[in-house]
Amino acid sequence: MTKRKMAQTYYYTKGKAWWARNARDLVRQMHCDAPLCQETNDETFMLKCAARVELFDGANIRWDTAENFVQDLLNIGLLHKGETVIDHD
Repeated sequence: MTKRKMAQTYYYTKGKAWWARNARDLVRQMHCDAPLCQETNDETFMLKCAARVELFDGANIRWDTAENFVQDLLNIGLLHKGETVIDHD
């Protein structure tokens, strides 16, 4: 019997949805989907995203870890957590 992993859906408020196994996976997907984002790595993406959120929304977003980054986006309502589904890898 193969072991099944859990995946979660995270919804961005502008209607974009991602399936991710963890915060790092979600940040990677968000980074790849960012249309004007030319950052070379996920850490720089989180830093610049946090700066934009502070500029436009006045909220402080931690970017030291993917987990903190995602949790802060969830806390201020820019990201919403959806249903949990089973990933059949």
